[in-house]
Amino acid sequence: MAESTNRGHRIGGAVNNAVILLIEDDDADAVLVERALRQCRVHRKLLRARSLTEGLGHLKAQPVSLVLTDLGLPDCGGLDAVARIRASNEDATIIVLSGLEDAETQLDALDHGAQDYLVKNEISAFTLERAIEHGTHRLKNQRRVGRLLNAVKSQKAELERQAKLLDQQNRRLRKLCKTAQQCVNNVSHDFRTPLTVVKEYASLIADGVVGEVQPEQLRMLRVVGDRVDDLNNMVDDMLDISRHNSGLLGANRMPCRVEDVITRLLPGFHQKALLRGITLETQIPSDLPDVFCDAEKVGRVVVNLITNAIKFTSADGAVVVRAEACPTQREVQISVCDNGAGLSEQDCRLIFNRFQQLKSGLQNTTKGFGLGLSIAKELVDLNFGKMSLKSVPGEGSTFSFSIPENDPAVVTERYLQRIKALSRGRAHVSAMLVHADIDGERDQKDVRNFLVYIHRNRDLLLELGRGRWLLLVCAKRDRLPEFLRRIEDEHRSLNRNRPSGPIPDIRLEQLGTHRTGSETAALGNLVRESLTAREVSCV
Repeated sequence: MAESTNRGHRIGGAVNNAVILLIEDDDADAVLVERALRQCRVHRKLLRARSLTEGLGHLKAQPVSLVLTDLGLPDCGGLDAVARIRASNEDATIIVLSGLEDAETQLDALDHGAQDYLVKNEISAFTLERAIEHGTHRLKNQRRVGRLLNAVKSQKAELERQAKLLDQQNRRLRKLCKTAQQCVNNVSHDFRTPLTVVKEYASLIADGVVGEVQPEQLRMLRVVGDRVDDLNNMVDDMLDISRHNSGLLGANRMPCRVEDVITRLLPGFHQKALLRGITLETQIPSDLPDVFCDAEKVGRVVVNLITNAIKFTSADGAVVVRAEACPTQREVQISVCDNGAGLSEQDCRLIFNRFQQLKSGLQNTTKGFGLGLSIAKELVDLNFGKMSLKSVPGEGSTFSFSIPENDPAVVTERYLQRIKALSRGRAHVSAMLVHADIDGERDQKDVRNFLVYIHRNRDLLLELGRGRWLLLVCAKRDRLPEFLRRIEDEHRSLNRNRPSGPIPDIRLEQLGTHRTGSETAALGNLVRESLTAREVSCV
């Protein structure tokens, strides 16, 4: 029987240079196995043990590549022997030799750590060599699977660690964001109070309340008031950005007249333009159609655009505020034009970015945070419109934005387009009818104000007539109960603390929920059916 080193490699599918341990207490069976081994393509050092204890001693003394073991050993019977061998040596291929031909026992042997199972009366050189080859290959695969499982466990543990760390960081960021938002609100409030005082005192002095004012002094006081207005605009920008980022920026959309929205803002800008030697003109036809928007938010857009135009227009220049109907698009377009320095193509691409202030050849003393045009664009989007810019270097710029007409079908279409764009077609919109028992115009107004308060800027409210509204809520069906509970809680709280008495009870009828991507058409049809049932107006 040839002996060699105890480390082996594979040749022709068999084991070469293997140390084989045979654990068999029956000498006749041992001879049968040894004879079959000599006929195999296996060069080996064969060790013989007549008990499990003796076999474990061999395993402890030297490396063994292959273990052939009987199940009926004198000091250990059954499959426990396989388990103890495997526990003693994780690298050896184990083949069970048994006189019992039983499929269940064969599977149990594999479960306990063996790689193959041979019935003794079927042992031959061929069957033994095949068992050795299959067992060695099976053990190799088991090791590979084990390594993969360990790697997966390690990666899972690392992912869990990173997920926990990410969750901690997210909680910290949410806390920091809340703190920052509170800080912005507090700072804005602290800014606004002294600015109001400064402007009031400057106005009192300019009006001669405390004595005669010289022309040059009056001019300086007007400049003070102008700069205070600029600072107030910056405060408004910071507040709008803070509310927008936190999802608290509301939208009180309703039918409006463009002329009313713009003209109330002009007196202060005429003064600002006069101080800087700039002409401010308006071209607002009186027959414009009503629009659907949040008048306060649209006013903020106009303020930012006019402020920006005056800021970057040199003395003796002109700023024109224009409004015109666009019947084909069913919208009204508001434009602010100047004949200032104009912008390059690259600057036009950057101008709406947050904290972006472009260099200008004008020596302006008014500085800002670069938020005005960015928040203006977001406020236009909030009102279902679009902002555009046309500019020619050396000739001037025209900033324009659109507002949809007060037509429920147009407004609904714009609303669905906005939600689809914001969610990339993954949002759901739930439609529901709101009913209230109305007794007079005051009740109608009170319920409407409550619904405006309760819905978010991603929702839409359409008035169907006396005591009836259509409410579109950007929420999945499973989130509606939470929304409905919020309505009930707010309604109960409002009525409990309302000096003028409770507002009418509200009943909600759910019509359906649709996805804004694939089901936008179905949702549009549902809304159109509700709108055509009765004459409506937007709210």
